[in-house]
Amino acid sequence: MVVTMIVQSCAVLLAVGVAGYTIMRQCNIQMLYYTGFTLCVALYALGTLFEMSATTPDAALVGLKLEYIGVPFLGVFFYLFSRDYCGSAWRNRGYIAALMLFPLLQALMVFTWPASTLFYQGFTFEAAGGIGHLARMAGPLYYVGLAYNYGLALLGIIMMMRYFFRTRLTGAMHHFWAFLACAAAIFAAQLVQLFALLPGGFSPVSAVLAVCAALLEWHLLRYRSREWASLGRESVVEKMKDAFILLDIRGRFLDANAMAYHYFPELSHLGAGLPITKVAGFPAELLAQQESDYEFTIGHKDSPTYLRASQSPLEFDGRVLGNCIIIYDITEKHRLLEELQQLATQDALTGLLNRGTFFTHAQRDFDLAHRCKDNASVLMLDIDHFKLVNDVHGHPCGDRVLSEIAGLLVSRLRHTDISGRYGGEEITVWLPGAPAEGAAIIADVIRRAVESTPFESDIGPFQVTVSIGVCGLAHARHGTLEAMICDADEALYSAKREGRNRVCVHCPPVLEFTKQ
Repeated sequence: MVVTMIVQSCAVLLAVGVAGYTIMRQCNIQMLYYTGFTLCVALYALGTLFEMSATTPDAALVGLKLEYIGVPFLGVFFYLFSRDYCGSAWRNRGYIAALMLFPLLQALMVFTWPASTLFYQGFTFEAAGGIGHLARMAGPLYYVGLAYNYGLALLGIIMMMRYFFRTRLTGAMHHFWAFLACAAAIFAAQLVQLFALLPGGFSPVSAVLAVCAALLEWHLLRYRSREWASLGRESVVEKMKDAFILLDIRGRFLDANAMAYHYFPELSHLGAGLPITKVAGFPAELLAQQESDYEFTIGHKDSPTYLRASQSPLEFDGRVLGNCIIIYDITEKHRLLEELQQLATQDALTGLLNRGTFFTHAQRDFDLAHRCKDNASVLMLDIDHFKLVNDVHGHPCGDRVLSEIAGLLVSRLRHTDISGRYGGEEITVWLPGAPAEGAAIIADVIRRAVESTPFESDIGPFQVTVSIGVCGLAHARHGTLEAMICDADEALYSAKREGRNRVCVHCPPVLEFTKQ
């Protein structure tokens, strides 16, 4: 009797100590579930001690009720801990609440006995050798509760075993043997209780659970800290603004932080040990990049998110265990680069290409047209009496006129045409594939559009006209792009001399495209 009481008392102290320590070091949701499990073990062990110390049936019943504050929830908490440990945690609180319903019902049926006899039909108090014991007479739901509790525990153990064999992180096999030993010990203790193999009805289950809880706690501290999920994970990895993804050496998913789930929502449905390439949007090319950076985009093509990923091997004791991928959001950097590129290539006032960029693009097309003996033309456009516009209506109004004319011009060009601000109020257009006659028609469409557009100023609306010179590519005459532009400029000045608001084509001698 004395030895049995000492053993149970030590089990209570051990279980309470483990539960207290777990509460103090609780740092994430995994430890929350494990804390619930250790608290249930402590209540089970304490209730068993009360029952063993009882000298009356009522006192023993108090111990039994204390046991059933924890016993029904052991399987639930262990199962939830196992799911989260293996990277398959339930985020839906409704599922968790549903799991808790039957354990709550079990506890309620025990606390309301004898009004309810569904779980226990009755008890017989025994005090063999000075150790109190309530012999239970099982009700119709007793074995359902037993199957529910141990079924969930078994599911949790199976998940753990699968996880250990799928992953190859440090300590995985230590975990495997620890969990296997604990599972075997608990089920063996349950068999001892069911078949009353110990004298006086003593149940070793709570004592074995206390030892197993302590063993698992020790393994979690000793080996889990060597893996990716260190005790500082929540404060460092989970809260970092960059995405963190951990893969094993075969590219199979192990875990990720909240930002990674934000970028790749399908990660929440991907269990540990499954290929990361199953996740939509994740670039499979990244896995072949070794340690180099890789840039890619996610989201809608009209408003993509630009990301840069870098990976480095996760090593321990000279062995590569997996890959750590860090993904940075470079959308803002990409936007700034686009703005800088735009500033470097476009005219800020008109939105057209600046002179240098225009020549770069047009020269490429000019060389191609020369090699292929294709048609091409150049337009030179100048705003008539633009100085008068500035003097009468002001320079801000003049800037608006120039900007609006650029818009009118672009809206009437093809997407293959190249337009740029040549200087001042002059605009140059390269028309690939267009002979001089066709280019003159396009130029006159632009001229008519400007002529028919009213412009506004502080002193009222006013009209503006443009003169346009056209030059078609003559392969024998035009050896350079500059020569073409020079001839188009000559045609422009012919249009000016002829009275402005007209289009002239340079085709020696210069011919006028008559204004209708």
